[in-house]
Amino acid sequence: MKYREVSSAIETKVPGETGSGKESNKWIEVDGKRVGRVTYPKVHSKPDIPKGTLGSIQKQLRLTKEEFAELVGCTLSRTKYVELLREQDRKLIEEDEKKQVAADEKAKSGP
Repeated sequence: MKYREVSSAIETKVPGETGSGKESNKWIEVDGKRVGRVTYPKVHSKPDIPKGTLGSIQKQLRLTKEEFAELVGCTLSRTKYVELLREQDRKLIEEDEKKQVAADEKAKSGP
């Protein structure tokens, strides 16, 4: 993938505040809450971003390879991306609640 394609997709589709420095950073914000941060390289004269760097960006955006390709390829909209993040957060909250219930039950039953 090209530097410009990835940078453009992040800057236009990922909600949040952009920082600058040696590399570009963007805080990912959903419903006024920071849910992550993505670091991506500034545009270079090199044609493509290395695969390892793409993998890191994908993980920071909390997307599968297919979803990341859709984000860059313009088929995944900003709205859909935010919906994916909300769904992931719901699942994490549900898992945490289940763990807490299990821990509470274990504590009540004693050693």
